[in-house]
Amino acid sequence: MSDRPVLPRDPNGVPGLGATDESTEEIIKVLGDEASGGLRILNLVWNASELAWERMTQPTLSADSINVNLDTIEQYLLDQLAQYQLSDWLESGIVVYLGFLDKVGKWYIKEINTDSGTVRFVKGDSGYDFSDPASLSYNTFSETF
Repeated sequence: MSDRPVLPRDPNGVPGLGATDESTEEIIKVLGDEASGGLRILNLVWNASELAWERMTQPTLSADSINVNLDTIEQYLLDQLAQYQLSDWLESGIVVYLGFLDKVGKWYIKEINTDSGTVRFVKGDSGYDFSDPASLSYNTFSETF
């Protein structure tokens, strides 16, 4: 039988993990008082690293944080559209087209179907052409932006 201390094991059998004050005290008894300060510091560092790892690997999402993030995204999208100004308007039967431009040439066109009550969008970064808005492919707001 050896007098060497045995490091405590965690439930998965990894040496050193899960060190407790009791196991540290047992090691100190075997090694002597000279090692007590170093082992106590090592135990504190080890426990701090375990806590840090646990916090890094565990999700911290809550319903409130998700709602805040969704609100932030929605506000960002609305703010992005605030930079555009109405440039053109076309009424074609039951459909109304509204063309919007920003100051650097980005654009979007809103298609409003007054019969079905739908609103669809198309956008571009340049090359705004409102000559035939009915020929463009429109999608929902979330698909476009």
